[in-house]
Amino acid sequence: MEFIASLSAEAFEHNILQDVILICIVSYVFASLFYGMLRARSRGLHWNQLGKVPVDHLGVIDIAVAAILVLMFAGPYLLPYTAPDPEKKRTITDSMLILSFSTQIFFAGITCFVVSLRHNIAESFGLYRSTPLIIAGSAVIALILMLASTILLDSVFHLNDWLTERLGEKQLQEVVNQMMSAEGQRLIILIIGACIVAPVCEEIIFRGYLYSVTKRYTGPIFAAICTGVLFGAIHGEVWSFIPLAVLGIILAGVYEITGSLWSSILTHALFNGMSTYFMTHPEYSEEIKKACLLPFC
Repeated sequence: MEFIASLSAEAFEHNILQDVILICIVSYVFASLFYGMLRARSRGLHWNQLGKVPVDHLGVIDIAVAAILVLMFAGPYLLPYTAPDPEKKRTITDSMLILSFSTQIFFAGITCFVVSLRHNIAESFGLYRSTPLIIAGSAVIALILMLASTILLDSVFHLNDWLTERLGEKQLQEVVNQMMSAEGQRLIILIIGACIVAPVCEEIIFRGYLYSVTKRYTGPIFAAICTGVLFGAIHGEVWSFIPLAVLGIILAGVYEITGSLWSSILTHALFNGMSTYFMTHPEYSEEIKKACLLPFC
């Protein structure tokens, strides 16, 4: 307890996220071995075939590629915490924002390239597997489910109060602070990045690839939970970790049910779009600060 008390809030949050990511990685390794041995003994089991997301085209090489992607996103949280220099105030410029979103596009492009080497991209991601009506309807239902989950976390389980007792006053994600004060060119960059670039790129990487690879060697339920928790953790905020993990699980579910990545992309875009609307309207700022609703992803 003395050790925990001696940590700063930032270091404590870093350690929590580090533990969560390590648990995800270890769980994936042991679960893959367990499922592999179980299927070897029971040839009739095909848990990884459940649902509409195809996985037969994925192989052992994809485990290595998935591991590299996970390390690229989770790497900063696997290293020991380094306190920032208090004399150097970090300023995020428009160029830095563009670079950040460009990096997401780069990794999504690499992911698509790896998949295209052995399988058709449209077929792999189910881009033509569902009708626009099903995609739109499932996205709206998934969004409502996510909002209900966040309200439940705060009103029933009092997640916000629980975190406040342990971490002090809630700290907003940096992107939220940027969004609330943005205007002009910066606001346009943030809106495009948050509502278009992030939903498309993150869904290609996390649901289109990481979820599918995990499902291939385990099953859809474990894959949804594992990649959902990892999705929440790599955003780097303890305050938004649980809501974003829930969102990650819901996004995997809507992708699996419809078989089309467009459904999870649209759900993600609607969620970020709604978050952006409230963040860019000052009259809602205090509500955002007090709620677990609207973590940004």
